Amino acid sequence: MKEIKIGLIGANWMGIYHSIGMTNVRQAYQDVIPVFEVVADINENAAKEAAQRFGYKKITTDWKDVINDSEVDLVIIATPNFTHAEIAIAAAEAGKH
Repeated sequence: MKEIKIGLIGANWMGIYHSIGMTNVRQAYQDVIPVFEVVADINENAAKEAAQRFGYKKITTDWKDVINDSEVDLVIIATPNFTHAEIAIAAAEAGKH
């Protein structure tokens, strides 16, 4: 089994849907175990709620913390579309999927 450690950026409705989807990864890919590593949202309460609901180990209010977290393998960007480019470029430069 391979663990994929997930960093979620954006914990509101789109982040919730992505997290729900990730809970079903084992059904689609039987050899992959998703690990909810860190969630970031500018609204700390949203990040806390996502952590509690899905089991994210850490929370932050700065998306850069997710990109710079050495434990994170995969970054999910669930923020408004106009913010995606900066985050995606930073994730790619950090070697994150």
